[in-house]
Amino acid sequence: MTLPRVFITWACVQENLLAAARHGLRQKFSAYVSPEITDGLIKAAYEGNNEGVYLSITNKNGAVIYSERTGIQSNFTRRYDLSKLPKGKCTLQVLHGEKNIEQTYEVK
Repeated sequence: MTLPRVFITWACVQENLLAAARHGLRQKFSAYVSPEITDGLIKAAYEGNNEGVYLSITNKNGAVIYSERTGIQSNFTRRYDLSKLPKGKCTLQVLHGEKNIEQTYEVK
């Protein structure tokens, strides 16, 4: 008889999430990007995504050397290896709706 209780509990969670969405109660989007390169790696993470996020890494000339668009997933964490890039500046950009988070790094 445990299965019906688990099912009911999950159904209640889903119902509460749908009710919150209908009333405009959403988790606020927030993002983190590493302040510096550590062991050749940088990190990007976010939570509260409800519309997809665009991440890109550009070189010193503004050319996109890597990009990806994530789907609608509320939480995301990824490391990017910059150790093979040529020396110079590069920028990590995280775009979500009208939010734009950027961090510039010096690859040595």
